[in-house]
Amino acid sequence: MQATIRKPANTNQYVIGGVLASVSASLCCIGPFFLIATGFNGAWISRLMLVEPFQPFLILLTALLFMLAGWKIFMPVTEHDEGSNCAVYKSGLYNKLSFFLSGALALVLLTSVYWIPLTA
Repeated sequence: MQATIRKPANTNQYVIGGVLASVSASLCCIGPFFLIATGFNGAWISRLMLVEPFQPFLILLTALLFMLAGWKIFMPVTEHDEGSNCAVYKSGLYNKLSFFLSGALALVLLTSVYWIPLTA
């Protein structure tokens, strides 16, 4: 019998989703700080606080997406039929590097509520 060949999982979608969820979760904190630091001002900036009630859900979504991406990157996929050779797919250096860099970015964004008051 022939082995079932399956391409390695594409983890980019999970990593990008995790970064976007962390940007959304930190929008109420880092958004006004960034806008005021770049010279934009006005009462409309307070509208960014509408995202704050959804922050715990978005943090949970970020953690879930990064855990799923980490699972796909660091746990090799093995598929085979009885009596055939096994194919093991491992993620490359690019996937691991993008996972750690985007994870660091997400961590900075999610903890912005704690370090932004120190900069003001």
